[in-house]
Amino acid sequence: GECDAKKKFTGKSFEIRPTGIAHLLLYLPNTFKGEHYTWKKVTMVITNLILGSPAINHYGDMEITNHRTGERCVLTFKQRGWRGKEAKKDKGSVFDQKGNLAWELAGKWTTQLIARR
Repeated sequence: GECDAKKKFTGKSFEIRPTGIAHLLLYLPNTFKGEHYTWKKVTMVITNLILGSPAINHYGDMEITNHRTGERCVLTFKQRGWRGKEAKKDKGSVFDQKGNLAWELAGKWTTQLIARR
């Protein structure tokens, strides 16, 4: 895949905005078929670089596409708020090849992601 990043340092935090598209090819067991996935990475911010304990946060929308089936997932990483209540939370939706909602996703990117119909 393609990989580059736009970087921004403010003195208190370091922000990295990846550009380009990531690719993954998975071969299905007992077949010669492969599933080709692509996605764009979300923004990463590292805070408390100088004072305190450094913390990593991701935010933005990530769209993941399965090019063999036409299914796609839109996953939203929430930006950490002042109190950190929304830190590391994400939610999203999975759509079938016709664009119909198939699954709803919710969880934290550091621990678990739960899918519901």
